Amino acid sequence: PKLRELAIMAVGALNQADYEWVQHEPEFLKAGGTQAQLAALKNMPSALKNDKLFDEPERATLALTLEMTRSIKVSDATLKRVRGLLPLDQVVELIGTIAGYNMASRFLVATGVELE
Repeated sequence: PKLRELAIMAVGALNQADYEWVQHEPEFLKAGGTQAQLAALKNMPSALKNDKLFDEPERATLALTLEMTRSIKVSDATLKRVRGLLPLDQVVELIGTIAGYNMASRFLVATGVELE
C-alpha cells in the first residue's frame, strides 16, 4: 500500500494535480508515509537521491513513476531495478497504478476539477 500511494503522490506532484494530491495525502500517511516524504516529493530529482527519507524500493518506485510520467518509456535499468526489488505481481500492479493515475491526473487538470 505504501509504494502504491507513493506512486500516486508522485504522479500528482509531477502533473501538478492538486486534487489528486489532496485526496491521496491521508491514504499515503495511513500507509506509513511521512510529512517529510510528502514535502520531498515536491522536488522529484532530489527525492530520487534521498536515501535518508526513501528506502531503495521507494526510490525505485519514484524512478519508475518519473519515467512513466515524463517519458512514457521506462529504461531497462529502471525496470530491472524494480523487478529486482518486488515480486512480478507487485511490479504489474505498480505499473498499472502509475498508468491509471497519470490518466486520472491529466483528466483532473484538463477539466479544472477544483479542490472540495
